[in-house]
Amino acid sequence: MAAGAHGSNRSGDREVIRICRRWPQRILRLALAALFLYAAVHKIPDPGAFADDIDNFRLLPWWALNAVAIVLPWIELLGALLLGAGLWVPEMAWLLGALSAVYEVAGLSAVVRGIDIECGCFGAGYQGSAWTVIVVNAFVLVAVGMILVWSRQAAKSGTDLAPDL
Repeated sequence: MAAGAHGSNRSGDREVIRICRRWPQRILRLALAALFLYAAVHKIPDPGAFADDIDNFRLLPWWALNAVAIVLPWIELLGALLLGAGLWVPEMAWLLGALSAVYEVAGLSAVVRGIDIECGCFGAGYQGSAWTVIVVNAFVLVAVGMILVWSRQAAKSGTDLAPDL
């Protein structure tokens, strides 16, 4: 009986460890989703202002500005909702990471060219600079990398990163 109880306790310990390991993953995934969700919902209502913010970077031709300003926030919103729900976690991390990499290059480009901008990262009226873009997206890229590593480890072990809610 003692052996059975000990074996059961060991199984319970493994479950506690598994749950404790998942909390940082869950928090990081939800924080990243919340950041993109917040950014998207503040850009969607005013695509004209967002187009002006994109134009401040002087990277896109004038004819592409409106299309990008309309579509990009919806991509952010979709990625944020799916990542937050724990659906297609690696795919959504790659998507949001790719967007962040583009934003990072845009911010670095503005700094290198000496362009003083308001980034529009979180909608009209947001006063972030190119340095804000660089710093925020550097952290986002690290978070995406961590989520991708955890996703790969979960796939190898046969578990998933979906929420246990």
